[in-house]
Amino acid sequence: MSEPDIFPIVSSAGEFSLSSMPMDVLTEIITSCFPLDILSIRRTCKFLSEASRQRTIWIAVVRRVCSQQDIIIATFPVENFTLIQLEHVAIAPWRIKSLFMMPGSEQPIQPVEIHEEKRGFKQAHLVSGGRFLLTISTSEVLQLWDLGFAWDTISDWQLLASVQQRSEFMHCVDALPATADTGLLHVVLKGIRSPLYEVYRINPWSPSPQFHLNGTLELDGLISDSNSFSCTRGMYIIHGDRGPVLWNWEQDSWIQFSFNNFILASRACQTHLVLLHPTHLSLWVIPDGLPHRMAGQSVPIANVEPLAYISFPGSLALSHVVWREPLSTLRFDIVQDSLFGLRLYHFSFTMDGLQVSPDNGADNHPLSHSGLWRPIRSDLLIDKVFWMPPSDHFMVVWYQLSRADAWNGKIHGQLILRSEETGTLSSQRLVEFTPVFDPAALCRLSFDPFSGRACALLTGERIVTMDYLGAPNANGT
Repeated sequence: MSEPDIFPIVSSAGEFSLSSMPMDVLTEIITSCFPLDILSIRRTCKFLSEASRQRTIWIAVVRRVCSQQDIIIATFPVENFTLIQLEHVAIAPWRIKSLFMMPGSEQPIQPVEIHEEKRGFKQAHLVSGGRFLLTISTSEVLQLWDLGFAWDTISDWQLLASVQQRSEFMHCVDALPATADTGLLHVVLKGIRSPLYEVYRINPWSPSPQFHLNGTLELDGLISDSNSFSCTRGMYIIHGDRGPVLWNWEQDSWIQFSFNNFILASRACQTHLVLLHPTHLSLWVIPDGLPHRMAGQSVPIANVEPLAYISFPGSLALSHVVWREPLSTLRFDIVQDSLFGLRLYHFSFTMDGLQVSPDNGADNHPLSHSGLWRPIRSDLLIDKVFWMPPSDHFMVVWYQLSRADAWNGKIHGQLILRSEETGTLSSQRLVEFTPVFDPAALCRLSFDPFSGRACALLTGERIVTMDYLGAPNANGT
C-alpha cells in the first residue's frame, strides 16, 4: 500500500478521516494494542483490516508477548513465520482460556497430539513457550531438546545440546531468557544434597548449540536450607535460616542479607527485592552494585533502607507471586495456597518519587483482598499460576500425586474471573485435562499455558508430552 509522506488528518469538509492518518502512525497505534484487540480492529472496516495484516506489526507483538511471558525469542523464528503463524503465537495466552469458556467445558479436555514416550530421564523441565525441554538423564547428562511447535506433528524430539554434569544429584529448577533480548537461555541448576548452584547459558539457534557454564555458587556454611529459591531474569534468590542470598549470575556476584524472618516467596529485579513472609510483605532497595563474590560476604538487612512494609490480614501459607507488569512497576498479585482454599491479593504501586516508611506503608499502598475460592481438593499441588492480560483473569493449573484415591495423577485447570469494577471474584471455571498415562505413575507435571503443552515425568524414568491446543486457522486462532 503506497501512501504520501504527509496526509491532512482533517478532510476538506472539516471531518476527521482515518484513512488520511500517516501509515507509520497508524501502524504504531495498532502495534501497541493487545493481540485480541488487533483482531477486533480488523473487523471494523477494510482499511483497518489491511493495515492490521502487516507482518511487521505481528512480529513486534510476538516479541512483546514473549518478553511479558519470559519466553526467549529463539522459541519462535518470527522472520520465517507466516502471518497466520505470527497471529497464532501472539494470541496463544488467550487460546487456552477459550478451552474453559467453550460450551461443554465440563467434559475433560482431550490432547490433540501425543508425543512418543521417551525413557532414561530423572528430571524434566518444560521451558516457557512449550518448545524446548530440559532433561537430566540417569547418567547425569544435562540435555536440551527441541519438541517443535505445539501446532506441528513431529516424529521425534531433536537433541540440540548436552553436557555431562560436573556434580552428581543436580536438579534443574528454571530456565529463563537473558536480561537483554539476546536469544540466550539461562539454565539454573541446584544441588539436591548440597547448597551448590550453577547457571549455564545456551543459544538454541546457534549453528552448534552448546552449554556454557556461566557461574557457580557454593554456600556451604552460609546457608542451611537449600530447598527454597526463586528465579528471575539475571537474579537468583536462595532462602535460608540466615537470610536471603541474592546472586546476580550474569555478573557472577552475590550478597547475603542478615534477616531472621521466615521467607515464603521472593522476587528481585536489579534494584529492588520483594520478600513475602507469613504475616507481611517487605520491599527493599538493593544496594548499588552487588559486591564482587567473596566468601562470607554478608550485609545486615538493617543497613538497607526499607521501601515498604505491609501487613497481611491473616497468615499466608505457600504463596505464588504473579507479576502483572515489568518489574520496574512492582505491580503483582499474590495467590495464597492453604487448606482453606486459594486467596488472591493485589499489590500495586510505582516507584517514582516514592517515600514510604515501614510503619505507614499499608496506608500508602493498600493491599486489596480479592476473594477466596476453594479448589475441588485441598491437597492438590499447584504447578502454574498464569495471568492473562489485559483482563484480570487467572488460570491455576494443579495436579495431585497422592495414591489414595481416583483423583491421583489428574490434571486440572481453574480459570479465576475477577470483576473489573469491584476487583472481587465473580465466577470461576474448572476443567480437567485428560492424561494419556496411568495417573498412578505421575511423578511431576509441567504445564505451559502459553502453548497448551504438558510434560509428565513418570515412574520408570519415562517422559511423555501432550498438546491440548490445535493448529492455527485462517484467523490465527
